[in-house]
Amino acid sequence: MTNPALPSPALQMAFQRILVPLLRGMIRMGLTLPLFLPILKAAYVEAAGQILAADKRKLTLSQLYLLTGVHRRDLRVLMAQPNLPPSDKVPLIAAVLSEWRQNPAFLDDKGKPRGLPRESDDPDTLTFYRLVSMLSRDVHPSAVLTELEARDLLIRLPDHETASDSGQERIYLKDEDEMAKQSQINSLQAMSHIVGGHLETAIGNTFKERDPHFERAIVYDRMSLNSVQELKQLAEQQSEDMLNTLNRRANELALQDRDQVDKSGYLLFGAFVHSEEKQDATEVAKPSKSAKK
Repeated sequence: MTNPALPSPALQMAFQRILVPLLRGMIRMGLTLPLFLPILKAAYVEAAGQILAADKRKLTLSQLYLLTGVHRRDLRVLMAQPNLPPSDKVPLIAAVLSEWRQNPAFLDDKGKPRGLPRESDDPDTLTFYRLVSMLSRDVHPSAVLTELEARDLLIRLPDHETASDSGQERIYLKDEDEMAKQSQINSLQAMSHIVGGHLETAIGNTFKERDPHFERAIVYDRMSLNSVQELKQLAEQQSEDMLNTLNRRANELALQDRDQVDKSGYLLFGAFVHSEEKQDATEVAKPSKSAKK
C-alpha cells in the first residue's frame, strides 16, 4: 500500500533529477551528507520564511516546523542566529573582474584588461576607483582593491603614461593562467547565481508564486549524434551572438544609470546547451556478464 504521507514517485523522481547533478558537485568538493545537513536545514528555514512572508503569515516556530519538518531544537538555534545581510545578486568582486575583462572601455588594443591608475582628479580618466563606483556605491573602492590584492589577483607597475619621476602606479589584472587557483571558486560563485536564478524562475512559474517570467526550452531525443552535433553548434553560435548583443547594450545602460538614485533592478539572462548519449532502455536492463549467475 502506498503511504499517502510520502511524495508520489513522480515527485520524487522530479526532485531527484534536479538534485543528482548538484550533489555530484558537492561530492567532488568533499561536501558529505553530515556536512551538508546544516546547510540544508538553514536553507529549508530560509525558504519557509520566504513563503510565510509572501503569504503575509507570521513567522513562528510552529509554522516553521509544520512547513519544514526541521526539529524544533534546530529551529531555535537557526532562529537565534543573527540574520546575515542579504548578499549581492552578483558578488562585487566577481562583478569588478567581469567588467574589467569585458567592458570595451577598460580593454586595450589587444582586447586585454588595461592597466588602470588607482584614482584621478580628471573625471574623464578611467581609473580603478571609477570602475568599482560604476558597479556599487555601497563599498569604498579601496576595500575592493585590498581584497583583490589579498587574493593575489593584481600587479602594481610604474605608470609609464605619466612622468617617470611621479611615483604613480597602474594596477593590472594578472594573466588568466596566473589566476587559475581562483577559477574554481569563481566558477562556483557564478554557477550559484546562474543556477539559483534559473531555479527561482522555474519554481516561481511552476507554483505561480508571481507573474510568470520568461522561460523556454526545447528537448529532442531519438536523434543521431550527427544531428545533435549540428543543433548544438547552431544553438551555441546564435546564443553567443545574442549574449554579446545584450552585453553591449547592458554596458551602455549601466553607464547611463550610474548616477541614478534607484538602482535596485537586477536581470539574469543566460543560455546553455545540454546533450548526452543515452543508452536504449533495453540495453540498460540487460545485466552485465559479471553479474550473471
